[in-house]
Amino acid sequence: ATYFYPGLGACGFTNGNNDFIAALSSAKYQAEGNFCSRAIRVNYNGRSVVATVVDKCPGCGYDDVDLSPAAFSALANLTLGRIPVEWDFI
Repeated sequence: ATYFYPGLGACGFTNGNNDFIAALSSAKYQAEGNFCSRAIRVNYNGRSVVATVVDKCPGCGYDDVDLSPAAFSALANLTLGRIPVEWDFI
């Protein structure tokens, strides 16, 4: 997982850094359909966070997830930048 500073996302919602939101890869959207407003659970190192998908991530790998600063911070320090996570829809 990585993190990004949100604004107006591909799903038409405007969000801020403190919202628990996520972006999934543009390739995944194209192949599997619309994920707007779907909830995901992201797990890392014994921690877990639930986020709502509100955006696409053009630079992400197919199964990567890009989190808001708040969601990422619930899992790890932002200074890590990228962490290996497991995630799924809930």
